[in-house]
Amino acid sequence: MPSIPDLEWYKKHLTCLLELGDQTDHSGEVIEYGAHTCLKLICVRYYSEVFSAVARNPRRQLQRMEGAVYVDLFAGPGLVRVVETGDLVGGSPICAYSNRYHFDYMVMVEKDPARRQALQNRVSHLGDSRNFKVIEGDCNNKVQEVILSIQGRYSNPIVLVFVDPEGMEIKWSTLEALSSSFPQCDFIINLNAGTGRVTSRLGDGDQTVRGRVEDFYGDDASEVLKDIAEGRRPEDRYIEKVRNVLGKQVGQTIKIWHEGNRLEYYVLVYTRMTAGGSSYAENSLPALRNRIENHDSGYVKKVLDVLKGRQMEI
Repeated sequence: MPSIPDLEWYKKHLTCLLELGDQTDHSGEVIEYGAHTCLKLICVRYYSEVFSAVARNPRRQLQRMEGAVYVDLFAGPGLVRVVETGDLVGGSPICAYSNRYHFDYMVMVEKDPARRQALQNRVSHLGDSRNFKVIEGDCNNKVQEVILSIQGRYSNPIVLVFVDPEGMEIKWSTLEALSSSFPQCDFIINLNAGTGRVTSRLGDGDQTVRGRVEDFYGDDASEVLKDIAEGRRPEDRYIEKVRNVLGKQVGQTIKIWHEGNRLEYYVLVYTRMTAGGSSYAENSLPALRNRIENHDSGYVKKVLDVLKGRQMEI
């Protein structure tokens, strides 16, 4: 079967994001981001569907697995306005839930009270409210509440965790707590390309960032500085820890580009190898990475303009 050309592929996925934006309650808080955010949201929805399809496989029941669970640690208000175009698209929790197979349970954490309330109102229209839990607070402080909420419903769930901080707000100990609590736990982690600049400040002697760097990497600052001195990139250290410390050996690191060939962030999608020595991520993620990395936020804007009738075909 021939592959779908990139333009048609992007039209399909961006149409979905726009439809979710149209269908979501517009009252309440909206968060604004650049068009590159749509690339990240496509990744979330794409992998959520792959993940949920696997969770629904009858073989999972034979393995005594129960419950497909989505966790969003920086959930936002559920609605995003694209700065360059003004278009509204569904936020990460809405995108994740909208996949064909859905999730049995969703736990979302949002620190900002107004955004949390807006998200609560929006997810309440998605289905049975008992299947959604919105927690207000810092996810690092609320991680045990997240874990207990899931464990109170399922003894052996399959869990997908989306981690999307603005910068380095996520603590490594939070990821370890989730990974150790749920043997079948996949991660989508948004790693800001600017984290390397913060780490470099430590290398230049700025001790004010020491605590933040150590919390983020889960390592003594001297180990991180050793990497810098040896010419290793901080993001490579982080990816290596996801693979080896969290035990998520299989996956892809997808680069998200802003217009002008500027790297915005890396989307890390990683899972554990199965007992049989394979992983569904091996087949599904390379194609996604190629589609996403071949285009930038400028291309996303053009496709949105075409879909909204603001310009002719690209």
